[in-house]
Amino acid sequence: MFKRRASMMILISVVFGAMAALMSGCASTAVGGQSIDKTLKITIPGEPATADPTKVIETNGGAVTTQTQEGIYRKNADNKIVAGTVEKNS
Repeated sequence: MFKRRASMMILISVVFGAMAALMSGCASTAVGGQSIDKTLKITIPGEPATADPTKVIETNGGAVTTQTQEGIYRKNADNKIVAGTVEKNS
């Protein structure tokens, strides 16, 4: 029983170590006093038919539209609906 538990603990340690090593690349770093570009690159399965939000009918075009354009409303960091391109009337 002790051998099995020890083996499981070693396996868990290795998995967490590998995850930590892989995720360390996600941290922001600075090189020579300059910050590294934090560009988010997203892969989609194919070329979108159009990027026109009024004509998008397929998933790839929808992904591009959602990630590059802001509508009347948007979701904030807390995942709540807030005003996007609209202005509040005073």
